[in-house]
Order: sequence, then structure tokens, then C-alpha cells
Amino acid sequence: MKRLSLIALLAVVSASCVFQNPRNRPLMNLCEKHLVPEGTAAKVATAPLSLPACLAAGVLDTVLIHPATVLDDTWFTTEAMLWQPSGRGYVTECALFLPRAAFTPPFYALNFTSRAVFDVPPWPPAPEELRRELLDPDHEMRMLSIGGLMILSYQGDVVEPATAAMLDACAAHAKDEAFCDAVLRRLPAPLTDAAREHLASVVRTRRDALGGTAVRRLFLDCVRRPRKAYLGVDRKKHTQKSTDFLARLYDEVVKSGAHATEVCMITLAGKGVPQRGPTALALYINRSLARRGWPDYAEAAAFMSQTRLLRLRAAARIDAVDDEWRAMRLKWTWPQAVAMELRLLERPSARRYDKKTLLQQQREIERQLGKASTGQASELLDWTEWLVDIKTVIDAKELAERLLNGPEADRRLFLDSLKDLLKGGM
Repeated sequence: MKRLSLIALLAVVSASCVFQNPRNRPLMNLCEKHLVPEGTAAKVATAPLSLPACLAAGVLDTVLIHPATVLDDTWFTTEAMLWQPSGRGYVTECALFLPRAAFTPPFYALNFTSRAVFDVPPWPPAPEELRRELLDPDHEMRMLSIGGLMILSYQGDVVEPATAAMLDACAAHAKDEAFCDAVLRRLPAPLTDAAREHLASVVRTRRDALGGTAVRRLFLDCVRRPRKAYLGVDRKKHTQKSTDFLARLYDEVVKSGAHATEVCMITLAGKGVPQRGPTALALYINRSLARRGWPDYAEAAAFMSQTRLLRLRAAARIDAVDDEWRAMRLKWTWPQAVAMELRLLERPSARRYDKKTLLQQQREIERQLGKASTGQASELLDWTEWLVDIKTVIDAKELAERLLNGPEADRRLFLDSLKDLLKGGM
């Protein structure tokens, strides 16, 4: 049994050995072409000269030439696997730096050894090869091919042909939702106009996880990305173009009544603050919500973006006063207060404070504030904080009553928008 296992292992190694593929031995190919004649008698006659030369060329190919040619592929793979931005903010990126730095040397060494010894295809594949792989009729083979790519796998002149290959594969296998989802996640950065329009069409027509993936991929294009992915691209203009495209798409989503997609876009904009593109989009969305009377289903996601914007942008503070943002006058725990009031409304016996009592307390605090005089700074702060607490509870009760009596979908969107909406799609 051990002998059979050893023979099988040797067979596999030999079959995938780097020396088996002619493209991995350029010097030996030259020797065979120019030093080895075609006739058998001539080969025998020149063997004392050609055989040592071919062997020396083979050794050089194996230990020097081929390993040197895979250095760049090795680094590209290592960078894509370990150093791809997570998209979760500055703090997360800082926390991931040490683990990434620690894993880079062993991962690079293992990757380089495998490419130097075995016949590993170049990474990433050329756009023509990528097209062939993604059009494969076998689902597992397609998933294996797309799974090895990242947003930054293709850069420069190959972005457009690689994107075209991916979009053609999506069209050819439109019914394979898992494959299309994987492709949309990995469309090269920066997005081409064709990719942007394709993603927008998915957002307009889909209300499922695939639509959520399209929204997220569009949103990533207005977030600042690594400089080398945008060689020759004016990143400021690109961010502006991507952000304005998303703003126009948001207006279309609002008109179509796709509330789940709208909340997804609001949540993403809030999470992307303080970067310029998401900030501009969040301000635009908040103005749109204000014009429509702050729809209940979008309040939780909008509140999150408001609290972040207020800490960072003077423009947000102006809008907060003009449009009466909740974040200007309510506690940051307000979404949790609304969720708790919803639970209490479903069990009326558990309620401790009625609205009448809270309003009386509010009026009393406002009278105390009106009578505050010089030298009462501490009392003024205490009364103001108490007033915010009371207003938060009253507001949470009023919104909870509306959500409880409104469509169930609106209540689900409010409760899920902060944490679950992006996990389970739309």
C-alpha cells in the first residue's frame, strides 16, 4: 500500500512538474531548436555536444530562469490574498496590519516554491483565457476561476477587456445566481462605464441578494482605493463621477418604491463616512429624506449617517439645523429605544411610563431651563441632558406606534437596517 501511494504521489508530481510545460523552459527550447538536428543519425553524431548544452540549459531554466519569471506572479497573489483592503474603515485596516505582515513571508515563500516547482498557470489569467474559463459550461469550474480573482487583480490596460469577459460570462450564465454574484463582487477597479451600467440595471430589476451585491460594488467605486489601481486616472474626477452616478440611481430607486434597496444605499453611505464620496452621497440622501418627510422605514439608517456626519462636516451641521435631523436632538441610543418601545407596545402590561407623564416631565424641565441664571452651568447641563433623555423616549414611543400600525416590511427595515440588512441581501 505504501509503495502504491508513493508511486501515485510521484505520478502526480511528475505530471504537474514545471519542466513538463515547454513555456517554462525557454533556454532548453532554444538549444533544441538550434543544436539538435532532426535526423536520428545527426542527433547521435551531435550528442556529445548537444546533450551537455541541453542539460545545462535545463538546469538554468529550472533553478534560475523560471523562478525569476514567477516572482511578480507570486507577489501579485500574495498582495491580493493578504493586503486587499477590507473596506471596513481605518481602524480595522490598522488592526489587520500586524497579522498581514506576519503571514506575508511564509505565504510568499510557499507560493513561490509551488510556482517554481509545479506548473502553476500565470496569475491573473489573460483576459482571453479568463473569458474561456468563465464561459465553461461546468458551474464548479467557473466558480473556481472567478474565486481566485480580486477587485484589484486586473490593472491598467487589461481592466476593460477583463471587465468585458466578466460581463459576457454573466450574460451567458444569467440563471446561475451564485456565479453572477461572485462576478459582480470581483469586477475590476475602477469600474468601466459598461460595468457601471450593468450594475445599475441589476439594482433596478433585482430585489434580492444579487441586487444588494450590485449596490455594494457600485458604492465601492466611489470610495478611495489604492493609488496603483488608478494609474492614469484622475481619482478626484472618478470619485465625483461615481458618486453622482449613485445619487441619480438613488433617485430612481426612490421613485420605484424599492425601500429595501434605498435603505441599503443609506446604510452604505453612512458606513463610508468620512471619505469624500460617501459623505457627499449621505448628505444628498439626507436632503432627499427631509423633502419626503423622513419616511419611517429609513429613519434608523439615516440616523446612523447623521451621527457620523455631524462629527466631521460643517455642511452636515448646517443641514441638521435646516432639515431638523434627529441626530441633532436625540441620543445616539435612539434606534435601540425605538426597538424596545416596539417590544413594549406588543406587551402593554410591561410599559412603565405613559406619554402624558413624559410630557409633564418635559414641560417641567423646560421651565427650569427658562429660569436658569448666571452661575448655574452644572444645573443647565444636567437639565439639558435630562431633556434629551425625555425627548428621546417620547420620540421613540411615537415612531414605534407608527411602525407598529404601518406595513410590516417598514418595521423590518427599521429594525434590520443597522446590522442585518447587508448580511442577508435584500
